[in-house]
Amino acid sequence: MDIKDALKSIIKPHEGDRLAPLSTVWGERLDKNSILCEYPRPQLKRESFLCLNGLWDYAFTTTKTLPEAFDGKILVPFSPECSLSGVNRQLLSTEFLWYRTRLPDLGPTSGKRVILHFGAIDYHAGIYINRQPVTSHKGGYLPFCADITDFLTDGQNELLIKVKDPSDEGCQPRGKQTLHRGGIFYTAQSGIWQTVWIELVPAVYLENLWFETDYDTGKVTAHMAVCNKNNRQYTSPLKISLSVICSGSEILTSSLPLSSEHSAPESGESSAKNSESNPLPEVLTSRKQVTLSFTIPQEHFHPCELLPVK
Repeated sequence: MDIKDALKSIIKPHEGDRLAPLSTVWGERLDKNSILCEYPRPQLKRESFLCLNGLWDYAFTTTKTLPEAFDGKILVPFSPECSLSGVNRQLLSTEFLWYRTRLPDLGPTSGKRVILHFGAIDYHAGIYINRQPVTSHKGGYLPFCADITDFLTDGQNELLIKVKDPSDEGCQPRGKQTLHRGGIFYTAQSGIWQTVWIELVPAVYLENLWFETDYDTGKVTAHMAVCNKNNRQYTSPLKISLSVICSGSEILTSSLPLSSEHSAPESGESSAKNSESNPLPEVLTSRKQVTLSFTIPQEHFHPCELLPVK
């Protein structure tokens, strides 16, 4: 092999090449009125889930100013560079990509908070409700969300998103994406590329959850972020509960009061404690990290019967 020829093929530009679009049977059967409507976060599934995927307005601009008119329709959550989006247009580093849609009427939301979720937007996104800035996010791979309750009005509301993506002309992680495809590098993807959705939650709700396990002891610790949007006194103590179910039966349960320090004796080796040294106040602050630990009883630790090896 001639190393010089090999290197030339790696960096060969492909701007003038005619690309053959790749498709699958699933892409060809796509229903624009029902795009990826499965629940995107099974670990914290709630009945109030509302998928916003579908046809949105889009526009490319060279300034930060909201365009007076939009260019057409884009099928969210496919990036504009993707053929399934219906756009087939690359976002340049000097441009902004705008999205616009109308949120459906959510009905009565008294006492509830409306959380807007984005699976991922590449790269820098600004979120607006009814032309009011709500939040911004940098990063093309991670999900983020925003509480939009205080920005909503009765009836339909306008959601605007402004996206900037420098791709390989910036310093963010991008893998092999490049604005000038060729060799091992491929066309950069921009904008919304994961599901957009809404959920309604109580004023005090579980915002995040992850588990830490210790196989040797059978101990599991749940790390939870509890969010409070009311900051008011409650007539009855608030608590968070966790149940462990094995083979369809509840094998243990434990709860943690959120209004005072708690150090429960282990019940079936179950324990609950506040992750901070100070007790939680009577008025829950906006966000608290709490932990709740339990140990799986030995008789349930290996629920599956092992067969002898022959």
